[in-house]
Amino acid sequence: MRVDGPRIEQVAMEKPEAKAKPEAAAATSAKEGDVVVSSQASRIAQAAGDDQNARAAHLDAIRTKLESGQYKVDYQKLAERMVDENVGLEK
Repeated sequence: MRVDGPRIEQVAMEKPEAKAKPEAAAATSAKEGDVVVSSQASRIAQAAGDDQNARAAHLDAIRTKLESGQYKVDYQKLAERMVDENVGLEK
């Protein structure tokens, strides 16, 4: 099967300056080798860091409960999840 796409002559070429965004302007003023990220990328990175911090705090709380004997494992629920997970692998 052959798929013919548009020929390069038919594709309208846009100048990169026409699409320049504020982040791109900041990138041109950066020194060579510097990494400049967009504000959206910064927000995503911050949210990922917040999630990791929340997860670490949650795991620390569980660890503390385990060490003190306050955390009780629901073995029935654990067994059900293990079976569900293994049944899903066989499909």
